[in-house]
Amino acid sequence: MAFVNGKLVRINGLVWVTSIYAGILIGIGFYRPRYRNHHPFVCLLFYGANTLFLPIISYLLSIDDSMDSDFRNFTRGSSYKVTRTRYYMDHDSMTILLAIWACLIQLVQTVGISNAATVAADDREAAGRRYTSLPVAPLLQATWAAYILFSKQSDNYFPSGLDPLILLLYAAFALMFARLVFKCFAFLMAQRSLALRLNPRLIVGYIEQLLLLQQEDTVTSSSSSQQQIDATATPPPLIVMGEESEQVLEQPHGFYLKRLMMMPRPSSIKNMNNHDNQLVTIDKIWQLQALEETSKDLCLSFALFKMLRCRFAGYTADETGYARAHEFIWQLLRTSHDDDRLLGVITNELSFLHDFYFSSLPIYYSKRQLPILSLLISLFTICCCLLFGIWVPYSYCYTNPDYYSNSSDNTTRCTWRQIEVSRYCYNATTPYYEGSRDEGLAGYLLYDLVPILALLALVMVAEAREVASCICSNWAKVALICRQLNINKQLLLYPTSRLQKSLVSAVLRFRCNLLNPLDDKMRQLPFHSSRKHIITALHHLLIGKTKNVKVPTAVKAAILNALRSNNGQLSNGAGFLLQRQGHGGRDFLWACTDDGKATSDVILTWHIATTILEASSSSSSSSSSSSSSPDNQIIVATHLSRYCAYLVKCWPELLPDDDKWSKRLYGAVSKDMRVLAMASCRGGSYEEMVELLIDKSEQEVVKNGARLGKQLALLEDEAAAWTLLAGVWSEMILYVAPSENLNAHSNAIARGGELITVVWALLMHLGIYTRPSADANSVLSIIDV
Repeated sequence: MAFVNGKLVRINGLVWVTSIYAGILIGIGFYRPRYRNHHPFVCLLFYGANTLFLPIISYLLSIDDSMDSDFRNFTRGSSYKVTRTRYYMDHDSMTILLAIWACLIQLVQTVGISNAATVAADDREAAGRRYTSLPVAPLLQATWAAYILFSKQSDNYFPSGLDPLILLLYAAFALMFARLVFKCFAFLMAQRSLALRLNPRLIVGYIEQLLLLQQEDTVTSSSSSQQQIDATATPPPLIVMGEESEQVLEQPHGFYLKRLMMMPRPSSIKNMNNHDNQLVTIDKIWQLQALEETSKDLCLSFALFKMLRCRFAGYTADETGYARAHEFIWQLLRTSHDDDRLLGVITNELSFLHDFYFSSLPIYYSKRQLPILSLLISLFTICCCLLFGIWVPYSYCYTNPDYYSNSSDNTTRCTWRQIEVSRYCYNATTPYYEGSRDEGLAGYLLYDLVPILALLALVMVAEAREVASCICSNWAKVALICRQLNINKQLLLYPTSRLQKSLVSAVLRFRCNLLNPLDDKMRQLPFHSSRKHIITALHHLLIGKTKNVKVPTAVKAAILNALRSNNGQLSNGAGFLLQRQGHGGRDFLWACTDDGKATSDVILTWHIATTILEASSSSSSSSSSSSSSPDNQIIVATHLSRYCAYLVKCWPELLPDDDKWSKRLYGAVSKDMRVLAMASCRGGSYEEMVELLIDKSEQEVVKNGARLGKQLALLEDEAAAWTLLAGVWSEMILYVAPSENLNAHSNAIARGGELITVVWALLMHLGIYTRPSADANSVLSIIDV
């Protein structure tokens, strides 16, 4: 029995370890699917699963196949002249359960592990270039696994014919191949789709046509002022969906719509959508008075996402810029009293971009029927798993009485053993079945049943997420709105069916946070207010680990208010200081406009000053004002300060300066702070600590930050100091956001988004692509002093 137990330990160990491994990957894919795109360790885990699962299946099945022959070789030579011994081994139940487990592990790999992003991106788009290929490897893996399993049936290792378990195995593999073939078909359709792969070329050409029509409107219009009012009051005709219904003509700068080219001249933008066409534009969506504002904003996000894709496809700002779109976003910024609304539009836009480049969901919308087919495959797979979960325990607990009964005394027993070894001892003149017989049992079927049931649950969890994506994702909602608009343009205004309206409204209102790839959070370098010394606090602030916090509403409001007040004229805080020169703002201008000072220098200087002020005010917090306004200013200043310092430390490529230089600067400042933290162990007052920073530091950034912090702390009104810091940091995040480093922002979107990426996309849609220089002359030229 030692030989049998050794085999079982290897089989059961691999089965359990592989099942737990699959469970971890399914959990990651369910809760944090974006980790598989950017987190190195998670990428290694998924790569290991795709590489090892098929060899493990082959190895386990080969062990099971060779068990009989190995057992015969092991027991050979046990016969003697007088007494002979014969061994028989029964492991049919384990063989069937092992085949079921192998099928399920391959199904788990297909639906939850090997389903990496299959992106129908244009050749110009670097962000999705590495995913633009057919999912051939999973298809070949599934084919090989099917061959191994069903070759065992031909070798009579487990029952054939119409046995329910065998039929379920066939059904599972059929659904597996249906999923893979469906994905290949969807990818091929998306490759030829104007709404997906070819969309940037269409959008660029469409914008060029809109600009030509706008020029004709300007020439023929009798009232240019009224035209400008109408342009800002109504949204521009940006494309949402329906490109497939249009005939296009390839031009040097993209695809033109033939319908617009054949319009009689002179033509107007107002008349371009009067024709009966299936093209859904944002101005049509805005006319649906019964449609909720959140649904309209979602369609606007989708239209802006298509324009943003053009930038990632390498088109310039001049080619993708549309003045009417910029004016409409400015109007939303100035008129909307909900600060979360506009930033929510941009966040949804970036979530569409994340889905397109880092998931397979968009390719299912290349044809109208594909989401329904994907939903049906998922539902059939869930039903197949439920049947497996019912029939497998039933067949081994309540059926097969011959196996579970003892014919000698007609008593019923249930061994629940994986292997049963029978030994017969008989004489040379006596048949073996008349001799003495004893049995040995090894293993438990629970070692097979528990992993099987766990894998069934994992498959259903993975498919449940697919079902939720087909029904509740933002892609599904936009498709539903556009589909209903084309079927019956009055459906959402005058619904003919109350049930139909209720279903549509329920789908549009449903929110599932698990399907949102982006977090409304911002990283922070943690500040430990309980530290005794200010330098120790600065040390932990600069070199400590980051933490993720939800973006406060006050921070969003401060950023948008700064954008409204400066009217798009960006500065690194100097503009706000000049506006507050009556309150001493000009005295702090030196910290922003010193000649030769880089952006990272300015960020770290103000960051150290903010930390010093926070540390100095913590001791007197009990006597401070309890009004909400100063509290909001503190929240804005501290959160943006820690976030900008986090960018310098972790992602300097998102900032204007050279990333290598910024990392070296941060390292030098951190080293300086570490030395000063060790020197401050003797203690001392707050003023002594600040003086130590000014006198002993080797870094000019640290000295400037300490001087600035001391200057802020000396202000008579602490609330005024926090108001000044909040204003500077609100302008700073706007100033550093414009960037041409699309690869850095693509990586930021892949790992769940960054606040600076949201601000960058917002500024781009407002027509702000670059920043002015940070010198004082530039600031004075844009600020009315």
